[in-house]
Amino acid sequence: MVLGGSSARGQTPTYATGSDDGVSGICLLCGVNNPNRAASTSSLTDFSDFTVTLGLGSVSVYQTLIFPSVNTQQGCDEVVVHIGNSSNVLTANLLTGVSIGTWNGSTSNNDAITINSATLTLLGGGNEAEIRFKPTAKFDRVRVTLSSALLSANLGTFRLYFAYKTAKIPSLATISSQSICDGQSFDLTSINPADNNNYTGGSYTWSTMQGGSAISTTVTPPVGTTTYWVRYTKDACYDDKSFQITVKPLPTFTSSLTSSVCSGSTFSYSAIGGISGTTFSWTRAVVSGISNASGTGNSNSISETLINTTSSPKNVTYVFNLTANGCSSSFNLVVTVNPQPSLASITSQSTCVGQSINLTTLNPTDQTGTSGGTYIWSLTQGGAALPSTTITGSAGTYTYWVRYAKDGCYSDQSASVTFNTIPATPSVSAPSICTGSYGVFSIISPVVGYVYNWYTASTGGSPIATGTTYTTPGALSSTVTFFVEGVNGTCPSATRGAVTITVNPKPPSPHVNISSN
Repeated sequence: MVLGGSSARGQTPTYATGSDDGVSGICLLCGVNNPNRAASTSSLTDFSDFTVTLGLGSVSVYQTLIFPSVNTQQGCDEVVVHIGNSSNVLTANLLTGVSIGTWNGSTSNNDAITINSATLTLLGGGNEAEIRFKPTAKFDRVRVTLSSALLSANLGTFRLYFAYKTAKIPSLATISSQSICDGQSFDLTSINPADNNNYTGGSYTWSTMQGGSAISTTVTPPVGTTTYWVRYTKDACYDDKSFQITVKPLPTFTSSLTSSVCSGSTFSYSAIGGISGTTFSWTRAVVSGISNASGTGNSNSISETLINTTSSPKNVTYVFNLTANGCSSSFNLVVTVNPQPSLASITSQSTCVGQSINLTTLNPTDQTGTSGGTYIWSLTQGGAALPSTTITGSAGTYTYWVRYAKDGCYSDQSASVTFNTIPATPSVSAPSICTGSYGVFSIISPVVGYVYNWYTASTGGSPIATGTTYTTPGALSSTVTFFVEGVNGTCPSATRGAVTITVNPKPPSPHVNISSN
């Protein structure tokens, strides 16, 4: 038996507000007086009282106090029944005729207890007491029964003041929602909520649905909002609380992650993010073969002139860092910097009208050292390709263009080609001289710009003189023939013109006879 005061032990009590009473067995004077007083919370000092005749065997009087609802969790409620008598100090022995049990509707839970020193707590002067016990079944009412057969003669008038129940159930604090970035994990145990009723020593179980199976407490939820549930269990009683994690998407890169540029050309690029409000920054490290120093930027734009000092393509990597809604990600933009070709100059060419030149024989080398590109010949710089690179032409000088392209980069160079007219066979005056004189020859109507070569044979041999006139190196004593060709650039006349000089003998000296008359 315990001495103490009435208390709900820190919990909000739920009082019985309904009543039912009756007599089991035959007893005309037995019953419950003022039963509604025990079911009213307007005054906790009011009471009903039981009248029963001592020693009637199977007769008993009962009052059932009804709670507003069935308990939510079995075995988690404590029932407190406040009793008393009219005069004597209560003891367990005096109360041997009193039993208390729970019902669920019209069905008894068959859990009636008799009063003993462990369940009896005396109050005030000792003629009031509380009976405390924890039912294990669902219930919505408690019945107090006074048995005539077990009634103590010293009990006096038995009083029933009220009954209440306290749910000894944990009550978890609210959990604030959390947000993380995609790919991050979250430790659910870091937000285990406190119990508002200060029940300690219980266990937490996390799940994806209320009362569901336990999951790992380290979670990596998908993008969006995911709800988790935690159950805190103490002495088989529990409370559930939900909690939401919002996973924010990482900023994405929707523009191309590869590009190319020719060495020496401006590389311009604007990165595009998949989330509105994304901020950008980038870095570029030094690359062997690229003369640029390292670079940085704090926007989505790049405008740089990259210089490749080699004859091979070089990759330059820009590392973009993107931030949106507090989440960050990085992407690599790889730019291939191709060598910029630079063609050597082409020596001017000439040929004869009627002959052809294959322009591919003039393909100039790339001075940067690249190879494997393509050559395209055209009539204008960057123009359409010629249908054939073997060309002929009428007399005149023409300009052709060649483009060398490699990996999207190119260089142009011009070539001058001259088609020369083939000279006609030269005509030469044919003088007559006297023996012992020098021969002097002249081209009839020479063409300015032509070269005239003199020979002693109609074909072959080497020139004995060059010019529009020719004077024999010595005196001639007999008739002789010389040959001459006209040359326009590299084009000689088809045949050599022949000229024969006649060498006449000198007449004898005249003989004069002088006669006298």
